[in-house]
Amino acid sequence: MIQRLKTYLFLLFCFSVPISQLASSRLLILLAIVSLFVGHRPFQWKGFIQQWWDIAIYFLVLVVGVAYSQNTELAFRQLETSLCLLALPLVVYRLGPLLKQNLTQLFEAFVAGLAVACAICLGVALYHYSLSAQPSVDFFLFENLTKTIDAQPTYFGYYLVFGITFALYKFYFETPRRYLLIPIAVVAFFFFVLLLTGSQTVFISLLFVFSFFISKYLIQRTSKREMLAVIFVVAAIAILGTWATWAPLQEGRDTHTDYWERFDLWEAAMNASSNKWMGVGTGDYEEALNQYYRSHQMEHFADSNLNAHNQYVQMMLSNGMVGLIAFLLMMVRPLYLATGAKDLLGLLLLYPFVLYGITEVFLGRYQGVVFFGFVHQILIAHYATLPSAESAKLDNLREPNASVNI
Repeated sequence: MIQRLKTYLFLLFCFSVPISQLASSRLLILLAIVSLFVGHRPFQWKGFIQQWWDIAIYFLVLVVGVAYSQNTELAFRQLETSLCLLALPLVVYRLGPLLKQNLTQLFEAFVAGLAVACAICLGVALYHYSLSAQPSVDFFLFENLTKTIDAQPTYFGYYLVFGITFALYKFYFETPRRYLLIPIAVVAFFFFVLLLTGSQTVFISLLFVFSFFISKYLIQRTSKREMLAVIFVVAAIAILGTWATWAPLQEGRDTHTDYWERFDLWEAAMNASSNKWMGVGTGDYEEALNQYYRSHQMEHFADSNLNAHNQYVQMMLSNGMVGLIAFLLMMVRPLYLATGAKDLLGLLLLYPFVLYGITEVFLGRYQGVVFFGFVHQILIAHYATLPSAESAKLDNLREPNASVNI
């Protein structure tokens, strides 16, 4: 009974991630505490370490970076933000083996929560629009749209790309014909909301996902379903190109979205640290960057307190080459496992993080940390259930009672 309740709580956590940072963080804390005592399988250190060793290395680098940080307050805030990377492996490991059907249920819970979050944002924006003495389309754009759920539009865009990718994959490969309208409606709805966020860098990640489905169709044409999916994708690409030139987006891009002079930021972060191996410390990147900005006539960056806007460069700045290697291990490991398992869905869900890291410090906010940790751990736990000799068959030879009953 308690184990089943814990499973439902985790589904609720997946549902709450796109809706509320407060609710999801509290649920994760509760799940981590319960997981110390209750699990669908006995706790074994060997199995647990195999699941989270890459995250442990990354977190250890952050902890070591605190030791040589002058600003310990910021350093501990960084650790606090990253704590969910420690809680998620424990919770997911204690859920037991995750087979394909369990994986799908967890992702569907996240997508359902995302749909609710989008509905809340649009509903509140429409309400304010109707009450305003001077109605404006700005109520539906950028952070004005997502502030209702206390979400930054770029990070909310990450969630939307996940939802679009998952639903499009289900439409293309798995959904029975009688239910095809459901995933395509989900894709269209999420795509519409993504346009409203105005996130240019997220658009690029979505283009990667779209290009996969176009390439898949051109190489291996099979049915009208695939043709319909590609027609939708091509139309979406055309809409993206047109939308990017829309006047309200052009006017608000400099102040509301993720458009910055990124090359200048990257160069500043690369040059701000004198210790290329260890960096300036987990908590001293802000001071180091702002000093560099002001000494090189970049006061507008210092006034805005901008970080490197590149996860790879940011790790080099704060924790040096050691930190960059630890981060790359954490990024590459699930991609390597997905490739070995020939899991197209896993690759499509994971690879956008590589692109996000080029334009954002996505592990600098709880939204990004919990999202990456969620996808990372769910997929790694899933790959751990695959028979080593038959990994490409994606668990269809496993016994149904070998998995947790989600």
